[in-house]
Amino acid sequence: MYLKGTLNLTSHAEKRTHQSQTTSENRENTGKRIAAVARQWRTALDGRLKPTGLSQAKWLVLLDIKRQGEGRLQKELAKNLGVEGPTLVRTLDALEAIELVQRRSGITDRRAKTVHLTERAHALVGEVEQSAAHLREEILDGITSNDMEVFLTVLDRMSSNIKNLNQSSAD
Repeated sequence: MYLKGTLNLTSHAEKRTHQSQTTSENRENTGKRIAAVARQWRTALDGRLKPTGLSQAKWLVLLDIKRQGEGRLQKELAKNLGVEGPTLVRTLDALEAIELVQRRSGITDRRAKTVHLTERAHALVGEVEQSAAHLREEILDGITSNDMEVFLTVLDRMSSNIKNLNQSSAD
């Protein structure tokens, strides 16, 4: 009886050690796993977008213009998307070449460019929104609303921690 209890304690200690190692490994691999999932999601979305001639980067620009409103300055669009100005300019050049956006000179400053969707883009955005929503549902299949809530809470905490780190290093 005593020996059996000792084995149980050893087994319990081994389980705790294994759980501790697993937790440590999970924490070490968090960034890598987040990046891998983001890459997989982007690849899946790019596959769905391929027939339209869009990529995720181009799609996000069109979606932002639709949701936030047309006629915004390129500078504002770049800031909202979290990309550098030259990166956005290349994307807008590509979208302009396939006649999905138009850039117009600003009213008060002709050097500043405002961005507008074309009629063709308006029609395409609706189709792609449905396709992207369907893909999102496929990707999130089997994930409960409770799991999703916890996941988003964790992501928000991580984002907040990163912002705090960036503010500290900027000071």
